Amino acid sequence: MPEGDTIYRAARALQKAIGGKVVTGFDTGLAKLARVNDDAPLVGRTVEKVESRGKWCLISFSGDLILVTHMLMSGSWHLYRTGGVVVDGKGSDAGGGSDGGMGGCGVQYSGGRVSYGAVSGTK
Repeated sequence: MPEGDTIYRAARALQKAIGGKVVTGFDTGLAKLARVNDDAPLVGRTVEKVESRGKWCLISFSGDLILVTHMLMSGSWHLYRTGGVVVDGKGSDAGGGSDGGMGGCGVQYSGGRVSYGAVSGTK
């Protein structure tokens, strides 16, 4: 089970890899995430910051959007050297593979719990 220090290290690694980069692709197998992405697409948004809060990993995007993940018992984030970022739900709850412009980095999330919503206010 991932503990607080694991989530903290994952958030720091993600911040270093994708912080300040522009999302070039997004894909998910989760209907809830797909609906939100249809209304407020992630492609073209900048990853403003990645941080941990307790056992949660939060990825904040420009335009007041945030991807919130909880690793539960077996969730994990993976970084790949590619051409951009795509969040890919094939075989995982959400994540990112890629092609296109995030400084050669792809991101994929496996397992755990994922939600996505507005940053404004206190969620």
